[in-house]
Amino acid sequence: MAYPLPKFHFQIEWGAARIGFTEATGLDKQIEVIEYREGSSPNYNKVKLPGLHKFSNITLKRGIMKEDYKDFFLWINDINLRG
Repeated sequence: MAYPLPKFHFQIEWGAARIGFTEATGLDKQIEVIEYREGSSPNYNKVKLPGLHKFSNITLKRGIMKEDYKDFFLWINDINLRG
């Protein structure tokens, strides 16, 4: 089913399901910085190294169409049973 273009700005796909949403937030990633200075280094400066990756929670708003309910709720139930 094709959704009207003006209504949805983001499309999410998993498996065969495609759902359009009007708003998607939290699509970012942060990488912690580790500052390190080797003990035997003659220089008095630190080296910056990449550390752990941190992802935000994704929020999708206003996008479920009647035809998509079954696949969407099966997916949510599957995730909840794993956790």
